[in-house]
Amino acid sequence: MGHRRRLTRKERKKQRKIIIVSMIGLFCIMTAGYAAFQTNLNINAKGNIVSKGITPSELKNNVVTSGDGLYKDTYEEGKYIYRGADPNNYITFNDEMWRIIAVEPDETLKIIKKDSIGAKAWDTSYSGAWATATLNTFLNDDYYNSLTTKAISQIQKYNWSVGGIFFSADQTFQTDLAQSQSVKWNGNIGLMGALDYVQASTNSNCTSLYANNYDVPACYTNSDTHNWLFNSEINQWTISGRLNYETIVWTIMHSGDVNGSYASAGVGLTNDVRPSVYLKSEITLSGEGTQSDPYTIK
Repeated sequence: MGHRRRLTRKERKKQRKIIIVSMIGLFCIMTAGYAAFQTNLNINAKGNIVSKGITPSELKNNVVTSGDGLYKDTYEEGKYIYRGADPNNYITFNDEMWRIIAVEPDETLKIIKKDSIGAKAWDTSYSGAWATATLNTFLNDDYYNSLTTKAISQIQKYNWSVGGIFFSADQTFQTDLAQSQSVKWNGNIGLMGALDYVQASTNSNCTSLYANNYDVPACYTNSDTHNWLFNSEINQWTISGRLNYETIVWTIMHSGDVNGSYASAGVGLTNDVRPSVYLKSEITLSGEGTQSDPYTIK
């Protein structure tokens, strides 16, 4: 066999260049291939991910102890209430903007329409009883039937607290609550209770229905800074009558205090109406609850 010729220095250098260029080319091909594979993997993964959404129960993970937000109720076990000037409790319902009042112990959501549907009389007679009020009939007949089929399917028919609440400086919130819960009405659509308004405030002076009346101005002064249910442009009906005064219904005044209004249309009185409903506990939500990104029922 003949001897193998040794490469010159120039030839060896050229060979090294060829090897290096080949390795770089191979690396680029492998990198591009991996990137394409990874992109395809990500696209497929994102397309197949199904978000389970937020349940009413999981809203309670966002509890606060100061400022605007969701608070644990100190009067009813398992209940959580949105309080403050403008908490993130916006929710789309019936293709409209509503807001969450509370997460109930049974995990239904009590919500209220953000805006009024107009001013109406409570009743055509002098009765302050919600069960027989003509406003009740309107909301659970004409208004209910105007909702979308999807919205109707999301409503939980509920036992609303509609008992009359007495007006006295001696009453505590616990007494107010017991009186409110002493009478129940089962239906689809109602109004906020007078005590919903009391509890929506973060003002430490607002400790009872009496405190929210004109007798304690330290509670309701500048209501827009501590109570999101307040509206300076309208007087709002509640679902709560006044105990021992059959013709009087508690009303949220445009000045921020809670006062009594005659129920009868016979005296020519109308107040604004913001319908309220309970949503089924099995719904799930997406969104952040802000006005720009409200909760959406999935």
